[in-house]
Amino acid sequence: MSVEAILKRLFHFQGIILMLALAALVCLPTALNELVRDAGVSLLLPITIIGTLLAWALTNWNAQKLSSGLTLFFVGPLALYIRIGQMWGTIFELLKQLFLLIPRLFNTVIYKVPFDLSFLLSSIAKLTQKLLGFSGRLLTWLVSISRGINTLFRAHSCGAWPFG
Repeated sequence: MSVEAILKRLFHFQGIILMLALAALVCLPTALNELVRDAGVSLLLPITIIGTLLAWALTNWNAQKLSSGLTLFFVGPLALYIRIGQMWGTIFELLKQLFLLIPRLFNTVIYKVPFDLSFLLSSIAKLTQKLLGFSGRLLTWLVSISRGINTLFRAHSCGAWPFG
């Protein structure tokens, strides 16, 4: 058995391509750390890894080029928006409360326990507050940029950076 046959058995070609792509793209955020302060490892690295894995998954699912491009075009800025707005915790809390809704409905039907939506409504309110707060800051930043006013906002150095 040749070395090439052994390597083919140990490593699949798609896996090697993914690992090489991840290794190359991990270097990009660390190199950009000097250019985009406080964003290299904490912001751009997770977004780069998520984007690479999503592109790899879309390739393996044989998705059409247009749908893959549109998916990556919308998921990338959405992930940046969620990451810069620090909304991951509230989104996970909302998903947790939605998951816990099933046992609460079960308890209401079987054991006649009063149905309580306060935890779900609270997590929706927290997410809405974060969404509106960050959207307001982003809109203020965009208006000030359009008027030529220099403002310091984290989206200036991180969120809008991929758009040129």
